Amino acid sequence: MVRRGSDPFDDLLDIDVVERLLTAPARRPMVRVVRDGSPVPRGEYSAALRLGGVLVDDVVDVPRVMQLVAQGATIVLQSLQHSWPPISRFCNDLQREIGHVVQANCYLTPPGSTALARHRDAHEVLVLQIAGSKVWTIEHIGEVVLAPGHVMYLPRGTWHEAAAHDELSLHLTIGVLAATPRAALHRAIDRLPTGELDRALPLGFASRSDRSELARAQLACALDLVARELDVDAAIKDEVERTMSKQRVVPVGHLRAVLRDRPIDESTWIQGDSRLTSRVEGDHLVLGAGGCELRVPGHVSSAIAAIGRSTPVIVSSLPDLDEKSRVVLARRLILESLAYVVTP
Repeated sequence: MVRRGSDPFDDLLDIDVVERLLTAPARRPMVRVVRDGSPVPRGEYSAALRLGGVLVDDVVDVPRVMQLVAQGATIVLQSLQHSWPPISRFCNDLQREIGHVVQANCYLTPPGSTALARHRDAHEVLVLQIAGSKVWTIEHIGEVVLAPGHVMYLPRGTWHEAAAHDELSLHLTIGVLAATPRAALHRAIDRLPTGELDRALPLGFASRSDRSELARAQLACALDLVARELDVDAAIKDEVERTMSKQRVVPVGHLRAVLRDRPIDESTWIQGDSRLTSRVEGDHLVLGAGGCELRVPGHVSSAIAAIGRSTPVIVSSLPDLDEKSRVVLARRLILESLAYVVTP
């Protein structure tokens, strides 16, 4: 599926940002270089660099990368959802909307060059064309030209290849790592207590028919055990928590808030961490995000509910608390990185 006519997505990324990320200094595997369908050996564009007295391997040698680009090589920046805030926010919102983990890579290809050879991906792919154009050759379809603002969806397993023709191309690929019943069941079964599922099959089951029948009966019992013991509701909850734990967007300015260089008061706007969860334990709430937990009194539940994961809220509007309690709660959440100071 191709959708044309959108905005060009240059609020997410542009060539200047690519250069900025390269000169961070960047390291492999965040940066890859490919040319004519094959990866460029890492020794051709990386070197060792001493940082803080430690010799670090695989630091990107920017002048070498520029030389390779001049010769037609493509720069690939991987997992940008971890390193560039605009893409982090975009992936965070998309992940919350669709409920599946997403990742983002960008490809900057010079005119007349090909990046990766014909291949297929083991995940769903969304292609967002940012600058220039690229010609895609897709299995059973043929050529599709993407220009700035165009979006293409490639189902998992679709064979494809792409090349820039008369102009450079910058595009973003969003990989959707879809959760499946098979994977969810694997994870749920792995969480079951050890016992029948871990008992060895009968000795000789591969060579004796009577032992093979015993093995069949043992497997049937194991399946019955899984059907009885596997908690579907708990499995879904674990999948939700697994997806949420992959989300992480830390706004600029959080360090100042933690250092109290930016005062927190009734006029401060805050926003909950995208992974923020809560559960009731007796008279308390247990808040969590990314493996961190914080116990707070149960009477702040209305205030916690008001602190959205996607919508900023002003501290003065937190319900059922007096002014001092609202500010104390906001400060504690910020200190524990369960909420952040934001600009509304």
